[in-house]
Amino acid sequence: CVARTSVESQRQNDCHLVLQAGLSEAKLATYQTYIEQGQLLWASEHPPIVIWAGDLDDDGRLDLLLDTSNHYNVDEMSLFLSSSAQPGQLLGLVATFRSVGC
Repeated sequence: CVARTSVESQRQNDCHLVLQAGLSEAKLATYQTYIEQGQLLWASEHPPIVIWAGDLDDDGRLDLLLDTSNHYNVDEMSLFLSSSAQPGQLLGLVATFRSVGC
């Protein structure tokens, strides 16, 4: 996690979800956190979640479906496929589904 500017004297962080394979590394999502009474809390009220991991595109490499929600009132799923990765990258983002509550 990397410190952000405090808001109303509350410490804030950006935490990155990173996939590593050998020497390659991919930042998949960034989640905001804050410190309250010495405890790290997720701004979205839940930590990052891997919904599914496997080989959806049948290329022999890892693909991921992640919950990338970054707010308590937002649900967001993101699909990353290895076959859509740019040269030198591990995964490429191919789809995001986002819904917002009332």
